[in-house]
Amino acid sequence: MPFKPNGLVALLTDFGNKDAYVAVVKARMLQVAPTLRFLDISHEVEPQNIAQGSFILADALPWFPDGTVFLAVVDPGVGSDRKSICVWDGKRAFVAPDNGLLALAARRCGPLKVLELEPDRVPGVERISNTFHGRDLFAPAAAALASGLVKPADLGSPLPSFQKGKAMACRNGEGMVLHIDHFGNVITSLQPDALPEDLHGLQIHDFHISEQVQFYAQASPGRLVFLEGASGFIEISVVGGSAQERLRAKLGDCVRCITSETTRH
Repeated sequence: MPFKPNGLVALLTDFGNKDAYVAVVKARMLQVAPTLRFLDISHEVEPQNIAQGSFILADALPWFPDGTVFLAVVDPGVGSDRKSICVWDGKRAFVAPDNGLLALAARRCGPLKVLELEPDRVPGVERISNTFHGRDLFAPAAAALASGLVKPADLGSPLPSFQKGKAMACRNGEGMVLHIDHFGNVITSLQPDALPEDLHGLQIHDFHISEQVQFYAQASPGRLVFLEGASGFIEISVVGGSAQERLRAKLGDCVRCITSETTRH
């Protein structure tokens, strides 16, 4: 099924809101296609944190209408030899650096096609700086796609694959902290269907979280618990409090599954 744009661009970046970067990216898109609509997913991804950006993008993805173009820029490798890509299926399209940022979103899509963006095939591209591909390449590409000015396949040359999963890696295959939300819930890369059958709990730093619940109020206030969150990932929470503060957790921390085997060591 071909991708049919609806004129909406959803943006996810680590640009923050202090500087003009987000406004400039939107303005650049409006130069290419003045009637576009924008919806901000987040611009508060921790600077250069690809794993967190990947999680937030995937968490938002299912709620957007078919035809949305996602412009995602968390790009510590800007100016290097990392590829700039466009990825799409019949419902959505993504413009992003090829660094693992699309890893989790890709799991929630149908069969995907991917190409490397070629600047001379992207309408509106002029000079490309070494430090702001979000403005100079990704924005024109997303605008051209979302407005229907071009089809995805017009923007470059096909690639056999793109980066999937590097951003989620932690030592020894353990889970990791992907995101800490406004409430202090610690969201991990662990998914319920991949948990060990003999799971006894989770460990982060020196904390052992043994109480699994289905919803927050199932435990008494102040209890440290874990559960499947609305995102479909396992999160660690303090009922009525902040797990981040209790655990002294930060992004990238490893989360270990405690099983019968590990308790014997």
